[in-house]
Amino acid sequence: MAQEYNANGYIPLARNNNAYNNCNGRTVVLGEGLFYLHLIGLDDTMTHTLLQDMAKQYPADLSANIISSPSMISLESTHSTGPQCTSNICPRYEWFSKVMLSGIIADLVYTKNGCARCTHMDVTETVYSHNIALGQNFGDGVRDNGQDWIGHYYPRGIISWAFLDAGY
Repeated sequence: MAQEYNANGYIPLARNNNAYNNCNGRTVVLGEGLFYLHLIGLDDTMTHTLLQDMAKQYPADLSANIISSPSMISLESTHSTGPQCTSNICPRYEWFSKVMLSGIIADLVYTKNGCARCTHMDVTETVYSHNIALGQNFGDGVRDNGQDWIGHYYPRGIISWAFLDAGY
């Protein structure tokens, strides 16, 4: 991942070749798993160079979004088609709770790795404003066709847990 950062200036979510083309680009949700490492005091088990790279790219990733920068996947993915998709149609996904979790990770992890702007970053208003205009408001995990994907239970649960901290 550090090599990808050095080559691109950011860590891509997926590569163009053999990837779902609605997951190409970059996103703020790359570091969501760091929440657990932080909770159990194992931040230092990650490669420091990688943490510094993620900390460096986070503010730029957060300032971009699907509306202003199609190659950036922040709050929702783009529509896609391809042979790897069911019936050649890849559904669009929304990740508002994962983006909210990224703000907490930025505060707890990225601040210690060189991101001065990541201190107690509040992304909830941005996420709310984006989702309120969607047809299926706050459908974090609801696909375009109305079907659910089970992945949304994880980020919502983690966000609920993280927000139990009085600091948030």
